[in-house]
Amino acid sequence: MRAGARVASQTAVELVEPALRQWVTDIRQDEARWCAMLTHAIISLDATPTSRTGAFYGKAMAIRNIGERLAFLNRGQRWVMRRLCALLPTVRDARLRSDLQAMLAAHQRNVLRVDARAGTAADEPGMPAPQRPAAPQ
Repeated sequence: MRAGARVASQTAVELVEPALRQWVTDIRQDEARWCAMLTHAIISLDATPTSRTGAFYGKAMAIRNIGERLAFLNRGQRWVMRRLCALLPTVRDARLRSDLQAMLAAHQRNVLRVDARAGTAADEPGMPAPQRPAAPQ
């Protein structure tokens, strides 16, 4: 999760187009929000969060093409979505479950935004399709 926030943060710095920069900054802020929520959840469970990140950041930043990097970031978002879908049925704490459901919904929105921007709708086997928000009535 922290790696995704770092990727979005560094990518935003590299962007010239203000609208695209803001859009990627929004994704970074969303990623940072969920990092904080997960840290608080871990602490509330009397565990100690680590500062360790995997290889995701290095792999993403090695991708020079911004569109391809954002697609890679989306793969990471989808990975998180799969993990959340598997985890949610096992979470008994109502508050934590609600937070994780909100995190899943936010990741789904971000995936849709990146897919729409890239003009793709990358479906992955075993992956729940992101839910588009209902149209206002």
